[in-house]
Amino acid sequence: MLGRWQKILFWVVLAFGLGDLVFAVVIDLSMAANRKAFAENNERQTFISQTVVIARVRDELVRRLASASVTATDPKLRDLLAANGITYTVTPNAGGEANGAAPRANAKQ
Repeated sequence: MLGRWQKILFWVVLAFGLGDLVFAVVIDLSMAANRKAFAENNERQTFISQTVVIARVRDELVRRLASASVTATDPKLRDLLAANGITYTVTPNAGGEANGAAPRANAKQ
């Protein structure tokens, strides 16, 4: 009689052991998927951060090009900016003359 209970106990313990193994594999696969999603999110965040920096550089470049266009009264540069959807206005200073130091450039896209 003790032999029969030992066999039943053996199969129960074996079933629990296999169940634990299955759970361990599922957890490992879930962790791998989470690591992959985390890496993708980090890549997206890096892209967003770089985009912000590039936008600042672009804005500064547009301002300086517009300023150079006004200072040098360069119609080709003005036309180049206009062809790319960038318009600017020149604000006159107190003496009534146009101040080309810092024109306001507006990019329309």
